[in-house]
Amino acid sequence: MNKKILLLFALLILILAGSYHNFVYDFPESEPIQEFEGESTRSSAGGVYIMDISYGQTASDISCNAFSRETYIISASNLTPYGGFMYKNVSNNPWTSIQGVAEHISVGHNTLPWCVNKQGLIYECVQGTGWVERPGSHNMRARDIGVGKTGEVFIISTIPHASGQGYKIYKWYEDYNNWYEVSGPGFMKIDVDFYGKPWCIDAEGKVFTWMPHSWDWVCVTGSNDPRAIDIGSL
Repeated sequence: MNKKILLLFALLILILAGSYHNFVYDFPESEPIQEFEGESTRSSAGGVYIMDISYGQTASDISCNAFSRETYIISASNLTPYGGFMYKNVSNNPWTSIQGVAEHISVGHNTLPWCVNKQGLIYECVQGTGWVERPGSHNMRARDIGVGKTGEVFIISTIPHASGQGYKIYKWYEDYNNWYEVSGPGFMKIDVDFYGKPWCIDAEGKVFTWMPHSWDWVCVTGSNDPRAIDIGSL
């Protein structure tokens, strides 16, 4: 299967999910994703299209669960040394604050988020318990995190890749309570799709996806395609 067919297949999945236009946001890194206080407008598939601007606050990261209609954001206005305060929206209701601060957030299959704070510490929100740190046996830290709708959790670690380009990827194995390295090139950003496949951005802004049957990474960015600075999947 060549690169063009893979790219068309990925775009078809995103269009069906109603989220194609939000897949890669090619904004300058210093510009916030969206101003967020108030109610949001959604597509029939549950994807966020726009958010009503009421209080002038901004967000630095966002994650959505299309099935539960839950959206989590991290404030770029209310900051602490460990990250921004977190807010949650459910089914077009007003935004409400949730306990904790972070720099990156991703929500998975059970509608509970994972997050990474400014020091790179990794946390899972556990029902009935709250935030639980997940360092594994190697005191792992992360630069970004992605959670799939079937429970797969991947991180961009803080460990530089041997190539000097990007950082190593690790996957969480709950049965072993540990992180294990995923072979491949170095990356800068990550998210995980509905089927549990990670999608990543390398140091040059190229988009890659993992092909589980061949255990290989495939670049889906053509030579004339725009470069990306962040990525998301429903």
